Amino acid sequence: MLSRCLVSTVLLAGLAGWAISSGEGRAQEVADPHQIYESQCAGCHAPHARELVTETLDMADGVLISRRSGQPVASVLRQGHGGLSETQIDVMVWLLRDIRLSDQTFYRKCATCHVTMRELARTYLRLDAEDQVVGRYTGTDIAAFLPGHGRLAPDEVPEMLAKMRSHLGISD
Repeated sequence: MLSRCLVSTVLLAGLAGWAISSGEGRAQEVADPHQIYESQCAGCHAPHARELVTETLDMADGVLISRRSGQPVASVLRQGHGGLSETQIDVMVWLLRDIRLSDQTFYRKCATCHVTMRELARTYLRLDAEDQVVGRYTGTDIAAFLPGHGRLAPDEVPEMLAKMRSHLGISD
């Protein structure tokens, strides 16, 4: 689980780096995949990307498929649905696929109180000088805090921390 999560985080960082190096203004396009979803998709679809994924998308041979059209999501987006740029399409497909492939630990153990990972991370957490996730106001080491607070198993903590870091490392 950790290696898939790290690969996903590295992929997103690579996409962001590609956008930054590929043209003026492109960095803004990939600054936050959740922001892209919320600004370009949520008005017509579910308010959060997770609901869109679980309610309307399937996976076949590693490709996200729209249940409604039967087409790959990337194809639907490239046909103009959502009005996204190529960079935004790549990031959106990455985000939706990552959500589909994740084991949904956050939603099983945290969402009852914390609604979304983005809100939790950006409201209550920060990265300290050593890039460790800590409580925004208390400085509490979240890696040590999660097993008791969130009842996470030891193997779930690294995945959760990687997801939190990905939300904290992306600027608004």
